Amino acid sequence: MHPLSRRCCSHLKSGFRTVFRTISRKHQHNPTDSPGLRPFRYNHTDSPLRFSLDDEEGPRRSAAIVVGGGPAGIAAVGKLLEVFPGGNITWVDQSFTGGTINQFLRGLPSYGTAGDYVAYAQTLPVIQKLWAVPNRNRHNAVKAMQALDPVRPCALSYVGDMLQLISDGLRKHARVQSVTGTVTLLARDPKTRVWTVAVDTTGVGTNPPLLSLRTPMVILCTGARPVVNTLPVQVSQLPLYTGLSRPHLTKILPPEEPRTIAVIGSGHSAVLVLRNLAHLASTTHPHLRIRWLTRSPHLTYASHVGDSPNGPVIANQYDGLTGKAAEFAREELDGDALATSPAGRFITRVGLPTVPGEPRPQNKDWAREQGDLEHPALVSGLKGCDFAIQAVGFARARLPELRPGVDAGTVALGTRPRTLMFNSETGSLYPAGADRMSAVGLFGAGSGFPEVVPTPEMVKKPRVGVLWFMMFVKKMAPMWALATRDGKFPEGFDPQGRTWFGGP
Repeated sequence: MHPLSRRCCSHLKSGFRTVFRTISRKHQHNPTDSPGLRPFRYNHTDSPLRFSLDDEEGPRRSAAIVVGGGPAGIAAVGKLLEVFPGGNITWVDQSFTGGTINQFLRGLPSYGTAGDYVAYAQTLPVIQKLWAVPNRNRHNAVKAMQALDPVRPCALSYVGDMLQLISDGLRKHARVQSVTGTVTLLARDPKTRVWTVAVDTTGVGTNPPLLSLRTPMVILCTGARPVVNTLPVQVSQLPLYTGLSRPHLTKILPPEEPRTIAVIGSGHSAVLVLRNLAHLASTTHPHLRIRWLTRSPHLTYASHVGDSPNGPVIANQYDGLTGKAAEFAREELDGDALATSPAGRFITRVGLPTVPGEPRPQNKDWAREQGDLEHPALVSGLKGCDFAIQAVGFARARLPELRPGVDAGTVALGTRPRTLMFNSETGSLYPAGADRMSAVGLFGAGSGFPEVVPTPEMVKKPRVGVLWFMMFVKKMAPMWALATRDGKFPEGFDPQGRTWFGGP
């Protein structure tokens, strides 16, 4: 159970911390803000589950609305088509280009294996139909991945092509209504239990919304963004996505001029940035030098530690280094290897100690708290640098204004539902003070709202990855529909085991 707040990770995978963010009082629901919302009816049949409004369903009314066009959003649309076999699904995104992977990360090696991404495309029948039928007029990205070694990582360009293929196919589905735009407001009427979703289709964000959509259930798959802290030294900062792209780095860095770049972090993203910079320094940019600011000289890797009835047991599965990043780290960065490796000719490691009295786990990225940002070691490491790249985590992408509009009787006496909480086991967003198994028809999935699970390291970690997003949505979407209908999850429902111990 986490408050609805930004979340951070040490790299493209996980390792999140929570920062409280409260919805301001001016954002609280006022019944006069949502005039004329119509109630929805539901039938109590076991299957299929259907919602309907009190008149015929039009282009702006739907069984559910999905916000976001990345891997989690694609999975949500595909699964909801099964959950609501007779209902329309409205899908809102700014571009429908496959999310961050296809927009910014195509040139990177993948974190998961090619087999994981093929499994993503095979999980839901409605998605499998989009690529299984031969089409001579279009490149089949899934078929191309099936030709790769299933136990090895692949280029993310394959994954981006797959996501674009599936996205385009879902948008053509007869029951999917795609809307290109930005969601600016979600407001719920507590009496009718219907959400009004305002969408700005101009892309500017300053004009009044042009569309007003209505639904009893909203799924937020809005993703995450790189964390950028205010550094104690005046230094130009390069965006993380620039550091992750060799072509972009090549364009902005003069090849014959000396430049020193600081890289802050020790996770997956940081290692890939260091790999790109070391490649440039050894080829086209001989005067480029890199300062690697990290808390530990040693890095953490995903590793096989045993087997279980459910399959292999992988330590650090969700945040350890894998693939080409792990290979580069072991051979050229980790511990004493840096001093004698080719990358060591250009990379200088600068140790950043932990704040006194605040011991931290090894390999968790540094420069998060105010004491970190003002530490002399960080100041000294940044002085003289021309640029800095922060690879210190990812935060939940900016959310639209939220007005959950709950009845006073649904929250604990003496509390004000001014903060939305996120239950990372069920994917539900619910008002502070309410029962954690209650539901207001608002749910989250993907990198912005990851599932948190126990690990072999005896701690809970966010499960971040394309296939994991699909599996979470597949298991939870039917429960989300039931919880939306009933205002709570079924009694006896175990979110970790995904089993139902109560009655029917």
